[in-house]
Amino acid sequence: MSAFRYLMNIAYIGAPFRGSQRQVVGTFPRKDDPLTIQGRLETALKYLSPHQEPVVYLSSSSKTFDVNKMEEGAKLLEGHHDFRSFVGKGSVDKVTRRCVEYIKIEQAVKTGYSPYSWPNFASEIDDYVFLNIYIKSNGFLYRQVRRIIAALVALADGKVTIRDIKFMLEIPSRHSWCPQLKTAPAHGLYLCQVEYSKEDLDTFRADLESDLS
Repeated sequence: MSAFRYLMNIAYIGAPFRGSQRQVVGTFPRKDDPLTIQGRLETALKYLSPHQEPVVYLSSSSKTFDVNKMEEGAKLLEGHHDFRSFVGKGSVDKVTRRCVEYIKIEQAVKTGYSPYSWPNFASEIDDYVFLNIYIKSNGFLYRQVRRIIAALVALADGKVTIRDIKFMLEIPSRHSWCPQLKTAPAHGLYLCQVEYSKEDLDTFRADLESDLS
């Protein structure tokens, strides 16, 4: 059965809650967490009798989302760097240097749509600006892209600074990951294209011909 995603705009008075993000963790099915915004919303959605346990992802709104600041941070991340700070837990990569050729941030021509998007966004929403972010690299580490996106969005939202981005690059370590950041979910993450060098393609063809002969 297909899973559906919905966008909810909510406003709340935070005094009765202990925070916005769920604090009662565990494996599915998870215990209710009525003292956080996320937990309260997920509990409420259960009353709709869904086929799957509802999961809410929170993103705070801001009137000062600075795309220029986002682009400034993207430029810092381009080039050869040790991205150890951007590696997710569970990675087995010992070599964490990668070359990011570019990070392009483009406003979607059609609201909510990218050539790589599926499904297409169902309706036109004039109140939102949708951004497509393209990252080209000679390779990616575990959760590197999702953590780069998290850092850039937080930068544009004013939650972290350019100095924080520089710190994570200049002192590559799992402990340098900024504690204000949470790895972005995989929704909307696509592998768009794979390129091979001529030398690699020639080697592949030679090996293939050798196996077939």
